[in-house]
Amino acid sequence: MTLMSILSISIPRDRKVTPFGAGVTEHRLNVVMLARTGEGKGLSDDQVSALIDTANKLAGENDSCGFPLYAPITSGGLASGEGLSNHLRDTNTPEGDDKRLVMIEAEFQSVLSKCNAKDSILSATIRKLFDGKTLTSMTKSDPYTCTNPHVAIVGHITPREFSKELSNSSVTNGFANRFPIYRLFGKEGEAFPHTTKQVVLDELAEQLNDILYWANSDNEQLEFTESYKERYKAVYKTLRSLGPNDSVEQSLMTRASHYATMYAMMFAICDKTNQVNENHLNAALAWIEYWHSSVRYTFNTEREAHVAERKEQMADIVLAAIKTLCEQGKSNQITRTPLKNYLGRAWNSKLISESLITLQERPIPAIKVTRGQHNKHTIILLE
Repeated sequence: MTLMSILSISIPRDRKVTPFGAGVTEHRLNVVMLARTGEGKGLSDDQVSALIDTANKLAGENDSCGFPLYAPITSGGLASGEGLSNHLRDTNTPEGDDKRLVMIEAEFQSVLSKCNAKDSILSATIRKLFDGKTLTSMTKSDPYTCTNPHVAIVGHITPREFSKELSNSSVTNGFANRFPIYRLFGKEGEAFPHTTKQVVLDELAEQLNDILYWANSDNEQLEFTESYKERYKAVYKTLRSLGPNDSVEQSLMTRASHYATMYAMMFAICDKTNQVNENHLNAALAWIEYWHSSVRYTFNTEREAHVAERKEQMADIVLAAIKTLCEQGKSNQITRTPLKNYLGRAWNSKLISESLITLQERPIPAIKVTRGQHNKHTIILLE
């Protein structure tokens, strides 16, 4: 994931895009990796750093895109929206500015904490960066603009810290769903870990460099093949409805379809082809599935999904009872008392009330409940 984020930002934002409505889809891959302390987050960064360092040395002074081959990489320091915007601000010749940046945040808990602070604009800034929008500061003493930012954030955090710091606003305002979440598990420790030989690093680094040389020198847009379009149409509805309605799971997976497209684009680029095909999408969907599983595992949303399913099943039982009683009475309405009697002693008032609310909150409400004199409830069948 770290390597893919670096590659996605190293390629200039306007070089490899796909059409989307009146605009285009660009590749910017954020990620948050969840692992307990000592499970290998830092080690994974060291492995990627060794590979990128080798690739940079082999690339030398090559600047086929007008800048160094790989995007600048920083570790930590994401403290404020103002500071980040200032770091990327336009110079007197903005057309020559390198607005690429990959930020490795080993203490992502601190980022979440600052986003939740009163009057902080860090959350809004990060959301704008993901969308590729211009950043501005209108302070009288030092106004500035940051045009065409191309930034990705790689965050590391423990599952407990993530669940604690992720405020409701971070879920509902779209901040959290701009970050795919991957739950990692450490392997069994080895007393003498395998050492990666330099010749292997050199070979892998040359492959990465070839990918970037190709992407930077080829000006054609990426295109979706017919096989891609057919497969994407088949899974689109599922990608847009992952998780129970109004759940944390659903909120965090809102951008699954967007990331599926970006992942597929990056896999096509890694194959050095402008044709994004079904195989690239299938690979992307495997990543989306792991992301989804990570969310469910972390937030225990398997239980939430089960509870939601159970509520719908109980609502269906109540609806069937309402229909039966209406048919018997040759009317489209009943009161709660005959419904309670019909359902039996296993159904208390709370269960009945919850089911009536569920039936009224469905996309197409099945019933309507009105309250009359003496707090008497009338249930009107709408179907």
